[in-house]
Amino acid sequence: ATGVGITAALGVGGRDLSSAVGARSTLTALDALDADAATELIVVVSKPPADEVARLVRAHADTLDTPVQFAFLGETDLTAAAEVAIAALGTPVPTWASWAGRPATRSCGCCRPHSLWTGAPDSLPEPSVRPWA
Repeated sequence: ATGVGITAALGVGGRDLSSAVGARSTLTALDALDADAATELIVVVSKPPADEVARLVRAHADTLDTPVQFAFLGETDLTAAAEVAIAALGTPVPTWASWAGRPATRSCGCCRPHSLWTGAPDSLPEPSVRPWA
């Protein structure tokens, strides 16, 4: 609802930014997106890369005509990254819906806790902000 769209989303695999792989697919994807006249901004979202690979990808991005924004998990908050991308495209950043209080969390056995509303479905708290209203 911000007026910003996606022309392409390319998945390169979880190991591409490892030292062993060296970002081969990421570098190719950056070049392909840079060659696309419809691409105004490239946003790279990834789990944490190897340090030397991050330097390589950032250096390559600096050679492109299309601006590149990085959102490496653990380094960048994804909501903040989305806001920076929206603003970079000259679109006002919306006020996101949020719920008062902290949601309950639980672990499903993976590496992180997940939000979990523990109330009945009809007792979901009202958002404190309704940008669509």
